[in-house]
Amino acid sequence: MTTTKISELKQLSNEQLKKLALERHKGGRKKSTTTAIRAQYVLWKRAGEPFMSEEHFLRNQTPTGIKF
Repeated sequence: MTTTKISELKQLSNEQLKKLALERHKGGRKKSTTTAIRAQYVLWKRAGEPFMSEEHFLRNQTPTGIKF
């Protein structure tokens, strides 16, 4: 499958994006495809959440102090 541009992904519905976000490489590689990562990015933007956080929190929202 070819990599899809973010501008094309923005035109898809949330259900279609969720299906794309679950894509994995074939042949034993367990990494997400580039299209899957871009689909997840669009979903997070629509939800108003940042794609990645600089601070890492426990489930009760207290900082862990871990720096990446």
